[in-house]
Amino acid sequence: MYRIVKELNRLNGRTQYVIEQKKRFFFWTYWTKELDIDLHGLKYVGASTLERARYNLEVIKSGRIIVKGNVYTSKSK
Repeated sequence: MYRIVKELNRLNGRTQYVIEQKKRFFFWTYWTKELDIDLHGLKYVGASTLERARYNLEVIKSGRIIVKGNVYTSKSK
């Protein structure tokens, strides 16, 4: 299960939307930014707009992620 969280940086006033995944450890459930996908150095997946965050979430759920150098894009249909 995933969710999109709105984070506001109060120092510069910028808004970031971050995708979090629900994880479970025995009986303890928690939300984390560290997703169960291989991102080669990226700590978390985020976007500056809600529409882009929703698009990123759909790509993660569908599994269409490919790697081109250091840029992560989705497979074109």
